[in-house]
Amino acid sequence: MRRRTLLARGTVVAGVSLSGCLSQFTGGGAREFRPAVEAFNRGLDAFERAQSTRSTADERYAADRWGDAATRFAAARDGFDEAASEFDNAREATSGRCTAVHDRAVRQYRRSLALVEACGYWVEAATARAAGDSADRAVDRAGVWDGRAAEYPSASRFDPDRFSC
Repeated sequence: MRRRTLLARGTVVAGVSLSGCLSQFTGGGAREFRPAVEAFNRGLDAFERAQSTRSTADERYAADRWGDAATRFAAARDGFDEAASEFDNAREATSGRCTAVHDRAVRQYRRSLALVEACGYWVEAATARAAGDSADRAVDRAGVWDGRAAEYPSASRFDPDRFSC
């Protein structure tokens, strides 16, 4: 429930950005944020694995292999949830004091959560089709969440040794 609330809120409070700027003036070095960067990179790794699983699920769904598609969408959903957890860890590890990591972690966290929701609806759609039922409602909801995920740009990895807050 907490994740959905954060996802629905939209943008991060300006105070977070301000505190990140202040850390630059108070000597907050990038080294102290290495754990956040490492968590962020682990999140990207999990996200990429989930994307690959999602791609396979999409292929199975398009080929009318409903049961296999449902299984793959469920695995992708779990992978996106794992990624969201790592992005959340990165966000919390910065406490808003390293905006370069914090802001990207927030965006990737929200993107991952939107894909968790989308994949959940794709599971529902594939399961309905397998049972011979209508999947229109689930497909529509999945499309809404896919659209929300697309609102957040893709991120690239941080070099843990050469990044700046």
